[in-house]
Amino acid sequence: MVRNKTVKPNFFIIGAPKAGTTALYTYLSEHPHVYMSMMKEPHFFATDFSNHRARGCSTLDDYLKLFADAKPEG
Repeated sequence: MVRNKTVKPNFFIIGAPKAGTTALYTYLSEHPHVYMSMMKEPHFFATDFSNHRARGCSTLDDYLKLFADAKPEG
């Protein structure tokens, strides 16, 4: 029996503007065992910033689709 397992993120990068989060995103995305979504700032958890969230992911399904190409942890 083969299960269709949705891979979910297991860490988040949180930071203020101009605090080096883009550099950290870039460095981590170069590592072969780290999957970073193509959308760097999905703003899914930014419920208090509706203008930012409108440009990112507004549903859990949309957010999880960002990680559809990630491989399960071994």
